[in-house]
Amino acid sequence: MVFLLLFLVQVPANAHHSYAKYYTDSEMITISGVVTRFDFRNPHVFIYLNVVDTNGTSSVFAVESLSASVLRRQGWSKESFQVGESITVSGPPARKSTTALFGRIFVKADGEQIVVIPSGR
Repeated sequence: MVFLLLFLVQVPANAHHSYAKYYTDSEMITISGVVTRFDFRNPHVFIYLNVVDTNGTSSVFAVESLSASVLRRQGWSKESFQVGESITVSGPPARKSTTALFGRIFVKADGEQIVVIPSGR
């Protein structure tokens, strides 16, 4: 019984990852694309964008952000972004992927800018 309790307590602690392990703050990149999926849920919100480069090659970028509960307090909702909507995102790139970043600044087609305010960093 004690082993099971320790296991259940340990799993959530290991499930949450360190920001610094996955993203670098030494640079910021900016991408523009069309929202293909918006996952507004905990533990982290993800927005997937279809991005076309200057050669016409299409790639799907995964844009991670803070938790839904933190972003909700910053005014976000599950309606903040719509599939098919064009947006521009800036943030630090992933350390091990060329198609992932941590979204910090989001700009909608109408010019509305949404800045993510980091919590606890």
